Parts: sequence; C-alpha cells; structure tokens
Amino acid sequence: METKITKGQWQIENVNARKSFTTLKVSNTNIIADIQFHEMPIEQMQANAKIIASAPEMLDALLTIKEGLDKLIPPSLRDANKGYMIMIAAIKKATGNEY
Repeated sequence: METKITKGQWQIENVNARKSFTTLKVSNTNIIADIQFHEMPIEQMQANAKIIASAPEMLDALLTIKEGLDKLIPPSLRDANKGYMIMIAAIKKATGNEY
C-alpha cells in the first residue's frame, strides 16, 4: 500500500526545554512539524518526539506484517485474532483507510 506521508527519514531537530517545542524534519530539508509541549518534563518531551519521528517506520512495519499475515491467516479467522485486529486498528488510525 502506498501511503501519503512525507517520504524520507524523519528526524528530531531539537527539543528545547525552555520554549517547550521540538521540530521534526525529513532528511535535513523539509520541516514536518513544530510541536509544542506544555508543562511536561524534558524526558517526556523527548520520548513523545521520538515516537512521532518513528511513525513512518512503524507504519511500514505494520503494513509489511499485515501483508505476511494475510497470506497465513484465512479471512474467516482474522476478526477473532486480537493481535491482528489491534494491528488493523493502528493502520486505520494512521492512514484513515478501511481494511
């Protein structure tokens, strides 16, 4: 599946504790987002920024796993598999697509 997200390596440019923001860039060129974090410890800001920056790789991993599982799990059994359904919910949340 081709996603519409910005292509390239997402990177955390900075986490500024005084201004409570971080900038996410792609391959040192395009700014993906300037994110403001309010009243939270720097460690929590950094953890949140890391999970946002890793989103493209996580989505790609989920789509790859889904492709493999779809070959192994018959359609009639997929809805009964809790792990499979959690994966589908995460893909839907990330892409807005129906599966």
